[in-house]
Amino acid sequence: MISTLGREVSYSPNGTDTVFTFPHALINASDLVVTEDGVVVVAYTVSEPSDTGVTVTFTDPPTASSVLLLKRTTPTNQLVDYVANESFNADTHENALDKLTLIIQELGDDYLNFSSNSPLIYWEESSDRSSLGIISAR
Repeated sequence: MISTLGREVSYSPNGTDTVFTFPHALINASDLVVTEDGVVVVAYTVSEPSDTGVTVTFTDPPTASSVLLLKRTTPTNQLVDYVANESFNADTHENALDKLTLIIQELGDDYLNFSSNSPLIYWEESSDRSSLGIISAR
């Protein structure tokens, strides 16, 4: 069950702390992307993922006053396969629904984070369906 909203958290490290909390649902540790001043960081470990978040422990403390961003990026694949006449596993189904919920949250965040200068393009087919064209751009 996903009971929290949000997909990212940022910190301004002090140069000594190595443990940071990601307080949002996470299915797999590999779904977490960590950057420091926009550069991907890989020298950390993640506690067991849960619906309430994880703890991220760095090998070396992030640089003081840098911008540390912990962001969930859930893969948009579908790995559940229900076979006719086999038993129904409720946990498998619940996990698939949780993954869809996280993906929807992320897509919603991406949509809402468009700046007013970002293009928002609408397409219209010609009446004879021979071409497409832009009818409006923001």
